[in-house]
Amino acid sequence: MLLLVAPALSLPATLLPTLTTAASVRDLPAAEATKEYPVHIRGVITYVNVANGELFVQDRTAGIFVFVRNSRYSGPLEWGKQVEVIGVTAPGDFSSSITNAEIAIGGAGAMPRPLRPAADRLLTGAEDSQWGELKGVVRSGRENSGVLSLNVVAAGGGFLVLMKDYPSNWSSWLVDARVTLDGVLAAAFNEHRQAVGVRMFVPAVEFIHIDDPAPASPFDLPLASAVSVGSFRADTDESRRIRVRGTVTAVVSPSLVYLSDGDGNLPVELDRPGSAEPGDRMDMVGFPSQVDGRPGLKNAISRLIARGDGVQTQRVTASEILAPQDQNAGSGLNIAAGTRYDLKLVAVEGTLVQKSEGPHARTITLTSLDRIFIATIPESAQKFVDELGIGSQLRLTGVCLVNFDEYHQAQSFRLLIRRTNDLAVLSSPPFLTLGHALWIIGFMVLSVIAATTWISVLRHQVAGRTEELRQANERLGRVAIEDSLTGAANRRRFDQMLAAEVSRAGRTRTPVSLVMIDIDRFKALNDRYGHQGGDQCLVRVVAAIRQAAGRAEDVVARYGGEEFAVILPNAGDEAAMNRAEKIRRAVEALGIPNAGAPDGHDVTVSVGVGTLWPGSTYSADNLVGFADRALYQAKQNGRNRVISWGAVAVEMSSTEPGSGEACV
Repeated sequence: MLLLVAPALSLPATLLPTLTTAASVRDLPAAEATKEYPVHIRGVITYVNVANGELFVQDRTAGIFVFVRNSRYSGPLEWGKQVEVIGVTAPGDFSSSITNAEIAIGGAGAMPRPLRPAADRLLTGAEDSQWGELKGVVRSGRENSGVLSLNVVAAGGGFLVLMKDYPSNWSSWLVDARVTLDGVLAAAFNEHRQAVGVRMFVPAVEFIHIDDPAPASPFDLPLASAVSVGSFRADTDESRRIRVRGTVTAVVSPSLVYLSDGDGNLPVELDRPGSAEPGDRMDMVGFPSQVDGRPGLKNAISRLIARGDGVQTQRVTASEILAPQDQNAGSGLNIAAGTRYDLKLVAVEGTLVQKSEGPHARTITLTSLDRIFIATIPESAQKFVDELGIGSQLRLTGVCLVNFDEYHQAQSFRLLIRRTNDLAVLSSPPFLTLGHALWIIGFMVLSVIAATTWISVLRHQVAGRTEELRQANERLGRVAIEDSLTGAANRRRFDQMLAAEVSRAGRTRTPVSLVMIDIDRFKALNDRYGHQGGDQCLVRVVAAIRQAAGRAEDVVARYGGEEFAVILPNAGDEAAMNRAEKIRRAVEALGIPNAGAPDGHDVTVSVGVGTLWPGSTYSADNLVGFADRALYQAKQNGRNRVISWGAVAVEMSSTEPGSGEACV
C-alpha cells in the first residue's frame, strides 16, 4: 500500500467530487474534464517515456494518460512500479486525462491482464490507454530520437508500435517475424480528436513473443515470380516477405523502382532509398501489397546481382495498349485486357504534337492514329527534345503506365522515358503539305497525260492526306485548350471561359460560382513517390472532380500545379457548396496513399467557393479572389474541408467591423 499525504488542492468555488478510478476520468466528456475535477487513484505504470512526455497508469478499472511534464514525482518513473496519483482532470489530446499531478512511487506491481479487443472496436479508439494484446507481422522499423517505431500488419489492418527500450539487433530479430505484443493501446488521432489509426506502446522486450521467427537470411528465401504477387492461390500467405529477382526497368524515385523478371512486372517500394539503375539485375525482398493500385512489393530491401543486363522491349501500337472493350467478354476480362501492357517496357511510334513544361516534369504529347498519349522526359534528354520539330515521327521506348478510372477501366497511358537513347527520330516534319501535293499533281498532269492511273492514285493519296491533316488540326485544337497531363481545361482556356461566363451572368442577372481546389500536402506525396506518382495522383483527382461536377456546362480546369478550378454557371452559393462537398468526398474516396505526409493520411483536397449574385459587381477577378481567399481559409482551418467566401466574409465582418468586404 502506498502512503501519500494529499497536498491542498485549489478547488473552484463549487466543490467538485473527487474521482477515484481511472475509468471515471476516461468517462468524462472533454468539456467536463476542463473543469479540473480532483483525482486520486492508485495503479501501476504500464509505459513511461519522460523525454517524450508519455506516462500511462492503469488501475483495476482502466488505463489513463498522465501529463508527466506538468507533474511532480517522488523518484524514477519505471514501468511495473506501483504509483499513487493525485491531480486534476484535463481534456487530453484524445481522451480525458490527468494533469498537474503529485506522483508517489512504490514498489513493483503486477502488470494488468491484457485486453484482446476486436479490430472494429480497436479502430474507434475506444480502448485508448488500456493494456492490451495485438498480433501481427512486423514489416519495417525506424529509430528516431531513441525510440523504435515498428510498422506491424495484422488481419484487421496495420498499427504502429513504439518502444523506448529495445535491442540493437531489432531489425534481424523482428522484421518479417509473426509476433504477439503486449502494451498500451493508444489511438492515432488528428487535430479534431478523431481516431485515424492504432498505436501500441510496448515498455520492454519482455512483452514481445515471437510466434514465427523471421528468416535468418532474407536473401536466402526461395525465389518467387513477379506474376505470383496477387495471383489466386488458396493457400497463399501474403503477410510474409518474398524474394523476386529481376531487372530494373525504370527508377521513378530513390524509393520506387519498376522490376521485370521477364514474365511479369512489379512496382517496388523500397524501405530505404536505394541506388538502383535501369538495367540492374536485382534481388528484391518485400511484402506483397498494392503499390499505386498495382500488385507490388512494399517495405522492400534490395541486393545487386549484376550491372547492366537489358530487358526485352516489346513493340506495340497505341491502339493495342488501349484496346477497345470486347462486348462479349466479362467485365473482369475487359479490365484485365486494359492492364496487359501496364508496367511493361514497350516501344511505341507516334507524331509529336506538343511539348510542355509542367510544374514537376517535362512532357511531350504524341498522336498515333486515333490515340493521344504522353511521355515524361528525364532531365538528361530535355536538350534532345528541345531540338525536335512539331510533326516529327518518333519511336519512344519506356515503361508503359496505364491510367485507370474509378471503375478500373483503362482510359489513357503514358510512357516513362529513362534516357536519351529511348528517343529515336524516324522522320523530320513532313515536307508534303496539301499545297505541295496539288502542285505535284498539276505538273504530273501536264507532263504525263497518259499516266491517268497514277494520277488517280495520287489524288486518292491527297484526299487521304487532307483528311489526316484535318484530324490532326482537330487534335491540335484540343491540345491548345487542354492540360496535356490531366485532360482538364488549361489555364488559358479557364481564363477565357470564366470571362465569358461572368459576362453572361451579368447580362442575364443570374448567379455564377467558382470552386477552387488544392491537393493537400502534394509536395510530400511527390517527395515520397516521385514525380510519376504525383502525376498519377493528379490524373485520378481530375477524374474524380469531373465525375462529381456532374453537369455538362461545368468547366473543370487545371489552374496551376496541384490546384484546380470548376466554373459553375447559373449556380448559387448553396448549390456550389453542395457540388464542392461532393468533389471533396470523391477525392477522399479514391484512397490515394500519401505516406510522406506528416499524418500519413490518404490524399485529400481543400476547397474554396466564391459566388457572384445579381446586384454584385460581375468581375472575373472578384470571383477568383473570393474563391481563392475561401480556399486559403480552408487550408488554415486544417485542410480536407470546404469553405465559402460568404462564411469567410461573415467572419471578417464579425471580427473587424467595417473592414471586411460585403459577401456577394
